[in-house]
Amino acid sequence: MKVIFWGTRGSLPTPLNGKALRKKLVNALVKGAGKNLDTPQKADAFCEQELSFAEGSTFGGNSSCVQVDVGGPDYLICDLGSGVREFALAAIAKHSPKQPQTYHILVSHVHWDHIMGFPFFIPCFIPGNRIILYSCHAKLEQAIRGQNHEPCFPVEFESLGAKIEFVTLETDKPYDICGAKVTHGNGITPRNQTACTPRWTRSNRPARHGISAPPWYHGRELWSRSFSPTPSNMAMARNATSPFAFA
Repeated sequence: MKVIFWGTRGSLPTPLNGKALRKKLVNALVKGAGKNLDTPQKADAFCEQELSFAEGSTFGGNSSCVQVDVGGPDYLICDLGSGVREFALAAIAKHSPKQPQTYHILVSHVHWDHIMGFPFFIPCFIPGNRIILYSCHAKLEQAIRGQNHEPCFPVEFESLGAKIEFVTLETDKPYDICGAKVTHGNGITPRNQTACTPRWTRSNRPARHGISAPPWYHGRELWSRSFSPTPSNMAMARNATSPFAFA
């Protein structure tokens, strides 16, 4: 099982600004001083081999979206934050728009940072694609349709070309989704609001995506967290349980 993080930020997207970019450039130039970097190929190799991740790359920025590759032909996605646009661009570059795909998307809860990417999810506009949205929230369809409706967005939901389905899952009931066994429980966000807790079983490879690790977590699973790391909400996150789990 392969996990790809397309967005990990909570509350709102935070793109890399000019000041932060300039700092990375200054550090890279200082580190490369005196080296023969007179071609793009040499400079690229220097960045790849000698710069740390913090110096030569970045992370976060987009709000919650995690891809779980379980080895099948369909896509399995967790949340529709702004990172889903980056995922969509990569998927379309891989297959081209002329090859229809099926996207299974589990939505933990309908706070805006977890669904704001849907209006910009390019596969929704392409006829032949099939998009299935799962959640334990009965208001998921209402929230998604409400975004693609005036005055919030110029493209109405009914105008989207893909086949879009909504599936409400029951808690503690196993489902076969995208070749994985999924069971939903109930989780709590840092502000004590309900979030779904789907759990995957796929080749006994554990992973979990959520707000914060629960008290019983002791390194048994791969975790991702989606929140804004300020002192106040980090304190709240200590008591939060996860909306997503993969196993």
